[in-house]
Amino acid sequence: MLMVKKTLSEYFQILSSRDLVLQPFVATESIGKWDTWVSVKGGGTHAQAEATRMAVSKALSSYDNGLRAPLRKAGYFKRDLRIVERKKPGQKKARKKFQW
Repeated sequence: MLMVKKTLSEYFQILSSRDLVLQPFVATESIGKWDTWVSVKGGGTHAQAEATRMAVSKALSSYDNGLRAPLRKAGYFKRDLRIVERKKPGQKKARKKFQW
């Protein structure tokens, strides 16, 4: 697996992030059967690993609908919906207020 022109172990140096990326292959019992090339940007390394896991899951399910059931059961199609809260006018940050 290539991640932005690097191997998986070079791009994700933390073992738990590598495991996240490989989870769809483990769930479908297809480790070593696919050559993949993934391009991710933005966020942190853990968020990129989760995004890659979802992308690989969607790619596997679009190739073979029989693989969709184990991937859905494992929850690999769910997105983390937390986003950065916007800064409000008249405040220092999103929730931090000016001191009087």
